[in-house]
Amino acid sequence: MIWRVGYSARIVKGADSIYALAQEAISSGTSLAAVIERHGFGESVDLPALAADGRLDCPVRHPDPAHMFLTGTGLTHLGSASARDAMHAAGEGLSDSMKMFKAGLEGANRRRAKPACSPSGSTREPERPRSRRAMR
Repeated sequence: MIWRVGYSARIVKGADSIYALAQEAISSGTSLAAVIERHGFGESVDLPALAADGRLDCPVRHPDPAHMFLTGTGLTHLGSASARDAMHAAGEGLSDSMKMFKAGLEGANRRRAKPACSPSGSTREPERPRSRRAMR
């Protein structure tokens, strides 16, 4: 289990999964952050290296796969977003899918490495810039 703050990522001691930590937080009536702090941190890890090696998994897994759903808008370009909006629009403005899609577009700028935002409206921390050679 890895805890990331900014560019720093460390192993959470004695943690098998985020699900187990969440269950611990629920049963103790505290926040997930408090449970993680109580466990403490071990060694630092290199997230880009783990990602390159295909060693990162989804953040949460339920012990019973029938209870696990990973979802998203499925929208990859403005055409699909517009089609989805037209299909779901109730005549009262933009659908939720289009609002999420537009939130991701607004303010994003690849040249300035400014990230898009999550559906909640908060911006993610930008990734470390890569050299042009690495992006080819």
